Amino acid sequence: MPEIRSEASATPGSTARAAICWILASIVYLLAEALAASAFPHYSYATNDISGLGVPDVEMLGDRAIDSTLHVVMNIAFLVHGLLFASAAI
Repeated sequence: MPEIRSEASATPGSTARAAICWILASIVYLLAEALAASAFPHYSYATNDISGLGVPDVEMLGDRAIDSTLHVVMNIAFLVHGLLFASAAI
């Protein structure tokens, strides 16, 4: 069977840039999540949704109040995380 080659091979530099973007994306996300969760009254990783950390207004979800005081931090982290992942894919 003939070998199939692709012209879209990654160069060593592009692989390193992608790895750096993925690592930075993870660090940004984890730090922002920890910071936003620490400022969220009674936030529990077991029972609260991560997306609740980005809700700008106080709302009730079932029997739980969603009150993220650092929603801006979390929303910026969601955006930066997505941009870093997208740039790693290019």
